[in-house]
Amino acid sequence: MSDQGPPEEVVVTLDGRPRPAVVLAREGDRVQVRYRQAGGFEERWVPASTVVPVESRTGAPTPARLAKLAGLGLVGLLGLALLLWPGGSDKPLLDTSPTPTPSAAPSPTSSPSPTPQVVSAVLFGDSLTAGKNDPPGTRTALEVAASALHWQYVVRAQRSTGWTTSPSYADRLAREVTTAPTVLLLQGGASDTGASAAQLTRAVTTAVTALRKRFPATRLVLVGPVAMEQPPDPGLVRVDRTLAAAAKALRVTYVDPIPWITAANAQSYLSPQGFYPNPAGHAYLGAKLTAVLRALEVSP
Repeated sequence: MSDQGPPEEVVVTLDGRPRPAVVLAREGDRVQVRYRQAGGFEERWVPASTVVPVESRTGAPTPARLAKLAGLGLVGLLGLALLLWPGGSDKPLLDTSPTPTPSAAPSPTSSPSPTPQVVSAVLFGDSLTAGKNDPPGTRTALEVAASALHWQYVVRAQRSTGWTTSPSYADRLAREVTTAPTVLLLQGGASDTGASAAQLTRAVTTAVTALRKRFPATRLVLVGPVAMEQPPDPGLVRVDRTLAAAAKALRVTYVDPIPWITAANAQSYLSPQGFYPNPAGHAYLGAKLTAVLRALEVSP
């Protein structure tokens, strides 16, 4: 990074509160940032709209930047924040403490703008969420939906895994999801066609029960398997119906994607290698998932 100059210092709103961070990469309307977390560091892709630049290293803060910082109530915080870099030394986000800027008194007729609610999400799943046979940079269906809903999300996906496989989703969730998100999308089922309905129901019940104990305020959403090849594989249809019944019994939101792929559109959205969606398929499935999640009021 030395050849590119100092990293860009920003403030990003994560899990409902601002954090000092640095920009690692930018891609379209999202930004990859690194921030301090529980004594270490975490990297995450977030919507660009949630990232506020701090100031230029060689000049004073611009009025536009100060306005954004003042709107977030971070002018005082930024002068104290420190970010620990992998090189080993504590590095201040700001070279000098900013001078407080007096704010104009609101007019009698003005009302404060509502603060948008920040939604943190974990996109958990199998090959569909991880991406398979996709060109580099392809967003999977769940990422398309999370971006459209302006969620701050992380992906926790592993190919060829499922509710009843080894490792099971219950085991993976215990290891891979350690902090409570606002929303947890649990996608899968394609690897569970060899399990009986009883085995699959028991596995889903175990995982959901454990999640509710750990994260009682998190909104859980189950997303079933996608049948890209038509007619749908009977095993996938059976898994879909079992997951739907289990979700209903557990009072968990369930999204059924099987009807989204039909004989009329399958070839347009099917990967050349078969079974998985191509980039156009991910975009299409992501748009359908976005509409369903909005209708279910999963996202504010």
